[in-house]
Amino acid sequence: METEKYLFRSQFEFSWIVALILTSVFSIWLCHHSLFDIPLWLLILVGISFNYILLAIFQSRYYFYNDKIVRVFIIRPFCRKSVFAYEQLYKVKFKHIGTKGEYPKFIVYQKKKQYLKFFNNFVFNKHAQRIQIVEFLLSKNVFMEVRTDFEKKDKEIIDLVKKKYPQNIRLYP
Repeated sequence: METEKYLFRSQFEFSWIVALILTSVFSIWLCHHSLFDIPLWLLILVGISFNYILLAIFQSRYYFYNDKIVRVFIIRPFCRKSVFAYEQLYKVKFKHIGTKGEYPKFIVYQKKKQYLKFFNNFVFNKHAQRIQIVEFLLSKNVFMEVRTDFEKKDKEIIDLVKKKYPQNIRLYP
């Protein structure tokens, strides 16, 4: 049996992992030095369990195939995969707003209004991969929108989207 090979794979968002580790260490330190007499092993267990739940909810990876997108939650023990056809997507927004150290995000909209934007996003660390995925999504007739503070860095992506959807470019000075 031959398995289908993916074309693109998104990266992990390491900011979630670092933030959760720092908050758990801080909460354990804070509770250990508080007035309550709570055993340290219980604090560590609660901190690890809480972080595991958050990572199971938010940490995912997108795999792009010719006919579908598969979202895999790496840490979840159940409901690990979601499969979307490209026709099911309302739009994909490329968002590069913020600090220079932060990677640009692709936000997947399945409906016109979406309230959990940070739950449905993925990143590509390398600029060349971002250009390739934008080209690929445009070839699959996915509605694209670009919002960026960095016009010079994202010029190639802006030009690609501008050819097909010129009204969907938002540049911020």
